Amino acid sequence: MWFPIPEWSLRAGSQKDLRVIPRAAVVTLLFLTCLTNSSSIFSQVPEPPSSKNDAFEVLTRGPIHEAFAELVGRDPTPGIFVKIKPPEPIGELPPEVKTAEDVIWFSGYWSWDEDRNDFVWISGVWRVPPPGQRWVPGYWAEVEGGFQWTAGFWISVHADELEYMENPPESLENGPSSPAPADDYFWVPGCWVYQNEGYRWRPGYWSRHRPDWVWVPDRFVWTPHGCIFVLGYWDHGVGDRGTVFAPVYVDSASRHTDYHYTPSCVISGTSFYLHLWSRPADRHYCFGDYYDDKHAGYRIFRWYDYHRGRHGYCPLYVHYMHRHRHDAHEHLHRMHAWNRYYKKNRHLRPRHTFSDQREFARRHADDTHARHSVLGRTLAEAAERSKHRDRFVRLSEAGRNQLARDARRIQQITSKRRRGGRKGVTPAATDGEGQSASRRETLNLSGVGHSPRHGLSNTSDGSGRNDKGSRQRFLSRDDNESSKRSKRGDDDGVRKRAKRRDYSGARNLTKRRDDNESSKRSKRGDDDGARKRAKRRDYSGARNLTKRRDDSGARNRTKRRNDSGTRNRTKRRNDSGARNRTKRRGDGGSRRRSKGRSRSSRGRDD
Repeated sequence: MWFPIPEWSLRAGSQKDLRVIPRAAVVTLLFLTCLTNSSSIFSQVPEPPSSKNDAFEVLTRGPIHEAFAELVGRDPTPGIFVKIKPPEPIGELPPEVKTAEDVIWFSGYWSWDEDRNDFVWISGVWRVPPPGQRWVPGYWAEVEGGFQWTAGFWISVHADELEYMENPPESLENGPSSPAPADDYFWVPGCWVYQNEGYRWRPGYWSRHRPDWVWVPDRFVWTPHGCIFVLGYWDHGVGDRGTVFAPVYVDSASRHTDYHYTPSCVISGTSFYLHLWSRPADRHYCFGDYYDDKHAGYRIFRWYDYHRGRHGYCPLYVHYMHRHRHDAHEHLHRMHAWNRYYKKNRHLRPRHTFSDQREFARRHADDTHARHSVLGRTLAEAAERSKHRDRFVRLSEAGRNQLARDARRIQQITSKRRRGGRKGVTPAATDGEGQSASRRETLNLSGVGHSPRHGLSNTSDGSGRNDKGSRQRFLSRDDNESSKRSKRGDDDGVRKRAKRRDYSGARNLTKRRDDNESSKRSKRGDDDGARKRAKRRDYSGARNLTKRRDDSGARNRTKRRNDSGTRNRTKRRNDSGARNRTKRRGDGGSRRRSKGRSRSSRGRDD
């Protein structure tokens, strides 16, 4: 589906094709905020700090919270390395409204900014978790000589421990090895799978595409203590995931937990996808102005080049290119054209801070082009533009504090992850020499990082639709968590058995998928071979039939020629014999008559 955009006054004739933009492409990263229809809800929502003298400077450029969208690397590699110690997390409270009943608040974290050569705070996010998944946040790990980023990830709600394994071999994935069975199939990349005897390569395969859902494949996540294998899952489309807030630069004097901060600048805009980038170093998407050539040296790519350049797997690219599979080349051409335009026209690029963006919008109030570079809006401004006002819920102060406590509980997981491989980790397997081949770490994950949402089966070949009517409100209670922890302590043996069943089930599920795909490929191979053999038989039969017809025709023609020759020779012999007999009869008669005349003549003489 297409919709018009006001015509740009472009100087270069090659840019004239930017007059129409595909609607689904804009939805690629439309982080729409769906706010309530009552303007009184926002009467007490403060304006974002816009002065550079404030403790928080709101940015309109930077990384997107990894719980909202994550890149998948080709191989597990270490994250960004810095020599400066990251600050302690600041005291962050969720906004006073949330975008839907089943969203969860995930707190922000520190991220490294190469341009500032300093840390910026990635604001928290309202997020609808993928069905059956919970969030394990990333963290900065202390390593030799500095600190290294360890990415977060989504795992099954049934998993209560992490297993650290040795690094797998380099990926063998090279893209599809066969044509797609139909145009509604997409390619799931292969990966290494750890078994008792070691790593085994599982080839990629074709899987049916699910409209409005995004497949995140199986992968390994790097940590300082070993790699963690994460099973693939179906995630919501970007427009159904929640709300992203703008990052902030925090003054050094305010970088402590006692300073409270509430995000209030929403990242949105009808042309947001035009300014989207990928940063493989820490598996983040970024937005804003990264058009300068120096950012290529930081290994920041256009978001659609990450997948096309074989840097890794981009779930959003695969999903939206599949939706545009009938005009994918035209879609990519338009994105390239937009990118070239912003590279050339620096003055129309998005601003780096919210205060500069407001000044930019004020100066270009009459310029319809300027709106394509306005990425940040206040909650009130976003409310005026929202088409889904009825989804938003006003939070009480107690509710906000409870969500903040839940978010802190999720963040506390990072403390235990930092100790992974050193404390609280039990051996899971041994190699032939008795050395630990993998290690397992038990985490207290029950009740956090997910919502009790049911619907789509979270396997690449699973079916089913999300039942939005079954969404339930997520709100953890301290007393309930205490009783759960007590019960887990009393029933440690049951938990361990359940743990083994979960991992065994996951391995069996992976094995069944592998066997199923192998059997499908084998069946396709058998069917293809049968068709080829039948085709060869048909061709051989046709050739034999033609040869028999040719031989029979040749024999018949030869026989006819022989018979004709025989008849001709017989006729000639008969004709010759008849002539000879006639001639002999004629000659004999002549002689007899001559002889009679001679006798008669002598008689007369006598």
